[in-house]
Amino acid sequence: DEAGKIRKVENIFNTKKGQKILTPTFGLDIEQYLFENISKQNGELIGTTIFEELSLYEPRIIVDNVDIVARPDQNEYKISISI
Repeated sequence: DEAGKIRKVENIFNTKKGQKILTPTFGLDIEQYLFENISKQNGELIGTTIFEELSLYEPRIIVDNVDIVARPDQNEYKISISI
């Protein structure tokens, strides 16, 4: 169901790799970029990570696109995910 898919995606974003003992590779490891410079290249790496991990750990969804815009002046990325 739709609510179950949303919960699973939230779990993927809220779980660090290694946090689940039985599935240590589960989760997103985007915190590694937390103190890196805001750049197009790092944004592409974050986008690739999100795309691959969501596709891997939630097979009930199809990730069409992950668009990331680096906004260094605001010290942020704008992330849009099309599912």
